[in-house]
Amino acid sequence: MTELQSSSAGIPVAVPGAQQVAVPKKLPGPEETATQTPTLLPRAGHAPRLTALDAWRGTTVMLMLLVNNVALGEHTPAQLTHAEFGGLTLTDMVFPWFLFCAGAALPYSQAAMERAGISGQPFYRRLIQRAVTLYLVGAFVTSATEHRLTLGLGVLQLIALSTFFGALLAHLRSTLQLGVAATLLLGYAGFLAFGAHGGVGIISQTVNAVQAINDAVLSRVGLRGLLSVIPTTALVIFGSLAARPLQRKDPQAWQKLLALGGLRCGAGHGLEKHVGAGKQSGPRDQRAQASEWRGRRTGGRQRAPAFCHALGHSGLD
Repeated sequence: MTELQSSSAGIPVAVPGAQQVAVPKKLPGPEETATQTPTLLPRAGHAPRLTALDAWRGTTVMLMLLVNNVALGEHTPAQLTHAEFGGLTLTDMVFPWFLFCAGAALPYSQAAMERAGISGQPFYRRLIQRAVTLYLVGAFVTSATEHRLTLGLGVLQLIALSTFFGALLAHLRSTLQLGVAATLLLGYAGFLAFGAHGGVGIISQTVNAVQAINDAVLSRVGLRGLLSVIPTTALVIFGSLAARPLQRKDPQAWQKLLALGGLRCGAGHGLEKHVGAGKQSGPRDQRAQASEWRGRRTGGRQRAPAFCHALGHSGLD
């Protein structure tokens, strides 16, 4: 056995034949504790959330629940019901707003995955898993509603596909994303306005080029409404473009958002002037156009609500 004793220099030494005693370590003092480096690994910090996006998304969900559950009958305010084809109410903006919010979340989601070191195949695998999961949830809801098994498109399925394609394009430069979104919308609106289907262009909500493809092709394979992925993807891209300068904390974010909003308003005004917006300036013209929508089923051109239809209607009916 040995015993620890202190030498003249204050260093513990072992003495043979003595009992070994455990010497407790000296506890650190307050000053040492303050300057001591922690041995635990630091936790990865969470990126700050965009409060405006959370507020807008919450408002959109609240409005969705309101318009889906309002029970006032004939006393229901007009803004809480869907407008006649070619018109626009607050209710018609719920789905486009939700898509815009989904797009605005993409830059933050992409930045979080970059911080976690997720790129390449793991990145695309996560996108696919997310899209497939949401699509299957939507298919379950649709099947339960229709009392039959279906993989056709519903609202959740459209959100799954449009956010998937929007995320695939999220790494592109802003100018390229803007060009893709504009091409998708203009192409879809042009197809609605000039597509042949026995007649030409939009005659009514159920008589137009997109619905003709739904009836002739897509319904037979259970994918009615698939073409609506085109305008919904464009809205997701617009949301991503709007949130990108905010996520990057660009000091000129508000100027860029103002320019993007002005560009979209200008484009909408130009399309309204040259294509039409579904409502004319005078009551007489409104009555005449409404009569055309109700009575014309073949021939002629009815381009008025093309752009509104591209933005506000899902094509699922």
